[in-house]
Amino acid sequence: QVEILYESDQLFSELKKIGQYIPLSTFLEILKLEPDGKFEILRVKNKVVKPKVEGETIDVVYTRLRKHRVVPDETKKVDWRPFYGPVKDQGEHDICWAIVTAELVTAIRWIKQRENGTEYSYQELVDFVFPEKGKLRNNKAHFCYRLSILKALRYVVQQGIQRAVDRPFDGCKEFPPPRVLSNPHLGYIGAAKSIPTVEEALIHLQTQPLGAAMPIFQPDYENIKGGIYRGPMHPDSMFMGMHAVSVTGAGVENGESFMWVRSSHGVGVGKGGYFRISIDALILRTGEGYQKHEKDYFIEPTPLLVIFCFPEVLDEDDEKRLK
Repeated sequence: QVEILYESDQLFSELKKIGQYIPLSTFLEILKLEPDGKFEILRVKNKVVKPKVEGETIDVVYTRLRKHRVVPDETKKVDWRPFYGPVKDQGEHDICWAIVTAELVTAIRWIKQRENGTEYSYQELVDFVFPEKGKLRNNKAHFCYRLSILKALRYVVQQGIQRAVDRPFDGCKEFPPPRVLSNPHLGYIGAAKSIPTVEEALIHLQTQPLGAAMPIFQPDYENIKGGIYRGPMHPDSMFMGMHAVSVTGAGVENGESFMWVRSSHGVGVGKGGYFRISIDALILRTGEGYQKHEKDYFIEPTPLLVIFCFPEVLDEDDEKRLK
């Protein structure tokens, strides 16, 4: 008899089911990723952000697949939380990127023993990194704005950053006061570096915390508590936008790899402001329905943590010359 290499009575019915929600050409691209875990197709029902008809909703279809990441043993040992100050709460301001940048400077300078926990001013970053962008907001009550951590770190490379006590946060103003240095002792870094992959981020995490961006789905984000965040899990999960976080550690639970992150929405998120995000889960938007602000996201399988970056300190002699 011929040797049967593969046999299935369900292959065509399964492919037809998948084809209802995912173009088979896209499915073949997914297979190239060699996913090695659960494959899910999810339908959530969203209220339209700016409905033409009261109560209008749309169906949004996501695919969640798992590509397991190996967390090195040396990475599992690190915990950078002690090198941060109190968890911040950004409230209604779009300043997560500024908070994370200032805290990364605090952490790396503490880790490298340049000082012992000096907190730096995220007010300065909001005021001076890209103030023109804040004036373009539709909401005139706020002049804060969204930006990447990497751009803010590059500002610190060029200008240094004031201490939080010298320029404390007091809101996002259309015309902030000038940058008068009442204290010449600034925080310096030597470079801002990006990291393209999760695997490389796991290696860099052995020597320092990282900055990254994550998608916020509600109500999943506010319901994390002690669990692992995996993106949309609720019948009406809605993508709210990207959020800057600090990555402070990594681990594995029940075969699922995750990273510990520190947020800037107060101690009520996760446990004391820290929570775990799956780095195995990949999200792909496969249906035609989506909110307008979601148009450019999840058009290919995307990890729940992206755009990793980190600061490097200056050589001590170079720093002394700058001061």
